[in-house]
Amino acid sequence: MALALGHTAKAQFLVAQEVTIQANRFTAPIEMCAVPGRPGKVFVAYQPGWVRLLDLDSAQRRAQIVLSLRSLTRQSGELGLLGMAFHPRYPRVNKLYVYFTDNVSRGNLSVYASFNVDTTTLRVDSASRREFLTFAQPFANHNGGKICFGPDGMFYIGSGDGGSANDPQNNAQNRNNLLGKILRIDVDNQDPGRGYRIPPDNPFFDSTNIRKEIYALGLRNPWKMSWDFETRRLWVGDVGQTSFEEIDTIRAGGNYGWKWREGDRCVRSPECLNPRFLRPVWTYPRTLGVSVTGGQVYRGTQIPWLVGEYLYGDYGTGRIWGLSQGTDTVLVNRQLLAPTQFNVSAFAEDHRRELYVLRYNTGGIFKLVADPTASQSAAMPGLTLATAPNPADKEASLLLTLPKAAVVTLAVLGLDGTVQYRLPVSGHLAAGQHKIALPTGQWPAGMYLVQATVGTATVGKRLVVAH
Repeated sequence: MALALGHTAKAQFLVAQEVTIQANRFTAPIEMCAVPGRPGKVFVAYQPGWVRLLDLDSAQRRAQIVLSLRSLTRQSGELGLLGMAFHPRYPRVNKLYVYFTDNVSRGNLSVYASFNVDTTTLRVDSASRREFLTFAQPFANHNGGKICFGPDGMFYIGSGDGGSANDPQNNAQNRNNLLGKILRIDVDNQDPGRGYRIPPDNPFFDSTNIRKEIYALGLRNPWKMSWDFETRRLWVGDVGQTSFEEIDTIRAGGNYGWKWREGDRCVRSPECLNPRFLRPVWTYPRTLGVSVTGGQVYRGTQIPWLVGEYLYGDYGTGRIWGLSQGTDTVLVNRQLLAPTQFNVSAFAEDHRRELYVLRYNTGGIFKLVADPTASQSAAMPGLTLATAPNPADKEASLLLTLPKAAVVTLAVLGLDGTVQYRLPVSGHLAAGQHKIALPTGQWPAGMYLVQATVGTATVGKRLVVAH
């Protein structure tokens, strides 16, 4: 089975090719990890508590269960097996790491554990389980999920805010617990009384009245995150509450504003005005999706024009986008997959660094490949946008650079994602730089997103209007 990814035949960029598995299909896959040093072999984790071994390079592609956590966890809403990662020095360090909620015998307890793997048979020794970090969840939802190792060899955890709605306990801003945070620990060493070591270069290591495991805070439910080792950037998809889904790049010690901010939206004033809150690099409104699934930067070789783009998706609508790696204010976003019934639960890489998406509702595994019939010119490399001055008062200028003549739509969006103004110069524009006046003196004070759209390529720039 293949799914075409894109708006139309002309605009689509990718095709998703399903990996046929000659075995009973399990639903609810939440992670896929390539087995280091074993080309083609991957572990696939499923929320009910299974890990299966699959050979992507085999014609038969028979899957076998290598680990069962069914005695420890059960799939229920956002509970179950939620994360998996190999040790970065595997197979020399033959460890598999998992994150699950023990909702069988210990209430809703978040459990982070390691297991030994037989490097020949790839069977996981269930008796070798070592739990190195646990903490209680006050509610059944917002348990985060992703675990991964960074380029520094440290172990990173995406922890949700504890659940319910609107973070009633204000956990994400509470520096004395581990909820609503990105955590960073050393699992190769141990401090006295802990199953891990707190790295001395953690941002709050020398601070008082704060958990030293915290790497960043102010997150709602960072379901998926990934490192781009080439740029050493940690990308996170943070699931929103009612209005916006957001993409963040994480800075050590950064505070991302939840529960006082949701994306760029102020949830409660004056708390949301804290100048220390870091803004997301991208947001999208609920008109486009309902639950972001953070993805990965493409570093494969089979789709050269995709290299360096961060791919992410929406669980509810099945859309997949590509986001350029610009600065926090110069962004290019394009849709690569049109709305489908494709519940995107995770992105994954094989040993060649080619990308896959996991389909939660059917259990399908799909490889992303280039559509040979698509024209890649719609990507518009070289499309840029700038505004000055910023902040603006009575007037600002928009500087749009087109690498070639194109039909352009210019619009100004409010923080709710709705179009506030359409600029009259939209239409067919020549190649080169265009300077367009923005009548900001007629606009209410606030933050806006100025967007230029060419086909499926969109470039945007935040603009603050202050009178």
